[in-house]
Amino acid sequence: MRTRVSIRVLPVTFLAIAFLTAGPGAGEAAQEDSARGWVLRVSPTWIDSIHSGGFVVGYDDGTTVSGVELQDVGISIAGECRLSPRFGLEVGILATSSLVGVRVRDGAVVGAGTSSYYTLIVGPDIHLTPDHPADFFFGPFLAFTDRADVGYHHDRIGGDFGWGAILGVDIPVGERGWRVCPSVRYVEANLDGTNGNGDRFDLDFDHTAVGVGFGYRW
Repeated sequence: MRTRVSIRVLPVTFLAIAFLTAGPGAGEAAQEDSARGWVLRVSPTWIDSIHSGGFVVGYDDGTTVSGVELQDVGISIAGECRLSPRFGLEVGILATSSLVGVRVRDGAVVGAGTSSYYTLIVGPDIHLTPDHPADFFFGPFLAFTDRADVGYHHDRIGGDFGWGAILGVDIPVGERGWRVCPSVRYVEANLDGTNGNGDRFDLDFDHTAVGVGFGYRW
């Protein structure tokens, strides 16, 4: 338990350090007001969990109950408030659907269900090349992952907080603020679940999301 609490403290510490080191000085902020503004990014996203092959949750009356299998296309929508040439604050959502349960009896599938998952994110973006056409950025973020609906009633999975990191690049297209926005995110989440027998289990929902979409800055 103490180890788990210590791990939860790390994302908060990481974010605090990022804010302190990436924030602009007063002189820089005064000279670079033109860098302030908003960027909206929308990306179809390929999501792959560390448990994309599935795993056994438990047994119910001779039936094997398998857990989440996540390897699917979702969508990422995020808005970044640019506070300076090198620093911004991003808020967004990453959503996908997945196979959340398969029940197998005597080698045959006797039940299955799907559900939708979403991850809410908030954190700083640190821009490495703000003066170049290809604006590379990275940043840590806090994440809350949960199930958006109940597609398979035998297993219950609850949401939880975690952490993550993003590496992305904005590439301007034309002169009207449009841009191409490739990105890679890693999200850590450990969800709590209960199977049909009432037995609890932990679901390591860590996943990698790779997206290529478009954005607009104003």
